[in-house]
Amino acid sequence: MILGLVQHAQQLAYYAELAVVWTFAFTINVQNAIAPESGVCSFYAEAFHGRETASGTIYDMDGMTCAHRDLPLGKVVLFVNWENGRMALLRVEDRGPYLKVVVDGVVTYVPHPVREFDISKGAAEYLSGGDLDRGLYQLNYRPLWRDTRGLDYNL
Repeated sequence: MILGLVQHAQQLAYYAELAVVWTFAFTINVQNAIAPESGVCSFYAEAFHGRETASGTIYDMDGMTCAHRDLPLGKVVLFVNWENGRMALLRVEDRGPYLKVVVDGVVTYVPHPVREFDISKGAAEYLSGGDLDRGLYQLNYRPLWRDTRGLDYNL
């Protein structure tokens, strides 16, 4: 009986050691595994609230949406703020971010040279933990699937 208890204790110790090793390996790779790409994000709010987006939906500044120049409209993107550990799923509903350029009275919009995404005010408020004063956020992201119906998974 004592021999059986010793063997059982050895097995438990083995599995506990495996769990520690696996957890350590997971922790090291978690940032790259969850959201490997990084970009500067800004938020847009009052000026666009209630206006139609490129996808045809009405922009809600308190919603959880984003704008990107190239990703397909309807694509769901996982955003992670590693500073506070917050994560959010946002759907691409619009195009942007763009920079307004005025030359000789002619207004032109060009792709923003630094910012990767515009995120809604609601998303910025959640991901930043309520700190909207910064305006710009370094976030990690991973495009997930085409639309909220869960089609075309590519995790």
